[in-house]
Amino acid sequence: MKRIKIAIVGLHYGKHIIETQILSGKASDFFELTAVCSLEKDDVSEVAVRYGVRGFTDLDEMLREGDFECVGLFTGPAGRADQIKAIVRAGKDIITTKPFEESSSSAKKALRELVNLNKVLCTNSPYPIMPDDIKQIYAWIEKYDLGRAISAQCFTWANYREKHDGSWYDQRELCPVAPVFRIGIYALNDLIQLFGAIESVSVVESRIFTERPTPDNANMSLKFSNGLIANVLASFCIGDDSPYPDSMVLGFENGVIYRNVGPQAIWPRKEIEMTVQAKTVSDKIVTERKTICSEKLSGAYLWGNYYDMIKNREVPSPDYVERLLGSIKVFETVNRSYNLNDIRTDKVCENVEDYDLSLV
Repeated sequence: MKRIKIAIVGLHYGKHIIETQILSGKASDFFELTAVCSLEKDDVSEVAVRYGVRGFTDLDEMLREGDFECVGLFTGPAGRADQIKAIVRAGKDIITTKPFEESSSSAKKALRELVNLNKVLCTNSPYPIMPDDIKQIYAWIEKYDLGRAISAQCFTWANYREKHDGSWYDQRELCPVAPVFRIGIYALNDLIQLFGAIESVSVVESRIFTERPTPDNANMSLKFSNGLIANVLASFCIGDDSPYPDSMVLGFENGVIYRNVGPQAIWPRKEIEMTVQAKTVSDKIVTERKTICSEKLSGAYLWGNYYDMIKNREVPSPDYVERLLGSIKVFETVNRSYNLNDIRTDKVCENVEDYDLSLV
């Protein structure tokens, strides 16, 4: 199997991807690093020399002169749409990360151009295809006739003690409801995939340990168009040596689904447990458990799938575009209001044709 040549843009997080995924992790079977790019000249020089690849400090120069088929784009979300347009105009496919962009209108224009040029986009959240944990939730909903979704409680955390550094993490307009925007967004994207359009949103947040001007502890409450009420709690203040649980409790008419709820024995975790407890038509209570490999979860970088998508030229579907834009609109709404107890958002999708880029 011939590997796909990849260039990494943005070395603040991109260096982590190179060292843990591309050179020695799961991506090494599918992708070959050939170039790196960052505005930080010292970082570029250090990484390029260490791994024997070409280094650039200018994206346009790299797109003209580099030898690669795909770009791993790991810059901050602000202005990413312009980078995406430059990359696809140069004939390259893209792998990138959450958050996708700050502006839904800019994101939509970039996605339209990407689709029209028949280029492939892969993100780790929202995921372009259905990951195994979301598949299991849908399977249990059908198998046990769980009925209407009523509530969702999602929570995740890490143990950070961050200092002000002038990055986009410090800017409220670029990093709204910071813990949710940075690590709670996985759960938000999962909820949009499962339950669709969001009607309204409110947030509460606090600063406990951080020295950044943005919060390190936050909760986002969401009302979905189908009546479901959800909470996404994300914190940088909790330390149990097992961060990023991405736990979820989903309540339905006839049962409850639990994703990765309870103490975590091992970090980094290799798998999670999912459980459903449901009431049958004969009022019998049934419980079923499934173990899901961490490499196949929502939020993971599924490099084998990315490779297949690029080789098969799988451009973004309308559903994928809708989900990409959905969480962006939520945070746009937060940014429009400074009254954190009364923030409202438009529906994620008024008309599916608005997101069907093939119609443009």
